[in-house]
Amino acid sequence: MFRRIAAVVALVCVGAVLPAGSAAADQRGDCRATASVPTYSGGQIYAKASVTCKNRHANLVVRAWVVRDGSLQGVGTDKTCPNSKTCEVTATKPNMKGDQEWCTIARAFNFGSGYARDEKCEHWDF
Repeated sequence: MFRRIAAVVALVCVGAVLPAGSAAADQRGDCRATASVPTYSGGQIYAKASVTCKNRHANLVVRAWVVRDGSLQGVGTDKTCPNSKTCEVTATKPNMKGDQEWCTIARAFNFGSGYARDEKCEHWDF
């Protein structure tokens, strides 16, 4: 019984650290978020997020987070695209010495009651 309670507490704590909906992809509504696999160039990690909708939205917002070894790096980078069906933004963070796993989390906002989130991770060393 104690192990089950501890497991639930651990999941709640991890969920509080990650953006809502920490599944690899969670899409509901008119729009779809897409995270690109992070890339490395010139000592920087680049994490691109985009959103594509069926309809135009007054103030469509997309946010990109860089994740290193399961931990969010900063607050994310936002872009607002007025009267748009699509929007994209790229977040950057400096690479670290050693071997890390880098991921991109993409979220879309301001398109009604829908929800759009995606996550992609690199599969090689930078």
